[in-house]
Amino acid sequence: MGRRPGVDPASEVGVPHPPLFDAESYWVEQEFDTRSDLSTVRSAITGAPEATSRQRTPSAHRNVASQIKHQRRLYARAVLRALARTQQGQPTAHVHRVLRQALTPLGVRLPAATLRQLAADITAGRPVDLA
Repeated sequence: MGRRPGVDPASEVGVPHPPLFDAESYWVEQEFDTRSDLSTVRSAITGAPEATSRQRTPSAHRNVASQIKHQRRLYARAVLRALARTQQGQPTAHVHRVLRQALTPLGVRLPAATLRQLAADITAGRPVDLA
């Protein structure tokens, strides 16, 4: 069968063309951002009610908050150890300034006397740790 100029081959009679909608490939290729999106689609297909999100209890909220606080504390300790290695032997005033600049964004607020003592210990090469 010869092609006619200006005629779309898919519109010709007897020429097979791809299906307009392939349900299997549609569901395989469909992506969902969250579980609630997936739940909504399932409920629309099956007629089942949407899954409700679980409510966090106050104790669960406190548990998450304590985990975050613990992770921040561990990170601050790691930063302090790294600074102790890199700033050893530097002037105390410089170490004091670097410590304050590094720990403040982490939410670590130390009294001035404690910060001075940490800076002096780092300068002298003594081991340091957040109490």
